[in-house]
Amino acid sequence: MWKRVISVMAMGSALAVIAAVLAAFAAGQGNRLEWWDYRMALTILRVSVWTGLGGALAALLCAAALRRARTAWTWALAGTLVAGSLYAVPLWHQQQRPPGPGMHDITTDTEDPPQYVAVLALRKNAPLPTEYTAEKARRQKSAYPEIAPLLVPQPPEQVYERLLAQVKASGWEVAAAAAGEGRIEATATSFFMGFKDDVVIRIAARGGGTVVDMRSMSRVGGSDFGANARRIREFFRRVSGDS
Repeated sequence: MWKRVISVMAMGSALAVIAAVLAAFAAGQGNRLEWWDYRMALTILRVSVWTGLGGALAALLCAAALRRARTAWTWALAGTLVAGSLYAVPLWHQQQRPPGPGMHDITTDTEDPPQYVAVLALRKNAPLPTEYTAEKARRQKSAYPEIAPLLVPQPPEQVYERLLAQVKASGWEVAAAAAGEGRIEATATSFFMGFKDDVVIRIAARGGGTVVDMRSMSRVGGSDFGANARRIREFFRRVSGDS
């Protein structure tokens, strides 16, 4: 009788893990659809992760108590695998977080960063100001000393078209394409949680080529877990690969 009870507990624990995964998915979709703000979404996600891990541990304990009960072990191992995959996402993001205070505004030019124009209307309710301060510059230089402008040997007209094509290929929503000003603005939306980061790209002639500056900034949150710096590095890598 007790074996059956523990087997049912193992099954229930595994089902709790599955429910946690569904809740984590709902957290992201709810943020995308603006059912709740990002703080609620992150709270749901954190509760889901710990619920999933707790369910997996309970399932394993039940299986260990039954020893050779195949059904309990099946549910326990399934729950552990699912919970592990659920935990892997925030763990990976945490590992990508740079040392020191949270950052959410990264630019290739800390002295004269590209300025947002078109996306300002989209950020009117965003809690993060677009002013790039000396403190931001100091923290960025410490965490990301490698972030720098991109030098391209082609003239600005050719480079501009390539940059705009890459922005569209990246799936970002173009907010402004001002060729005459050498400026592109766009919004990148994260896949899972639907967080929005705003990008501005500035180009200018330098010698016989073009210098490209880029800025990427989150709309919400105290830290971007390195997302904006990764976006700039990846974008420049793709653009350079087209050379």
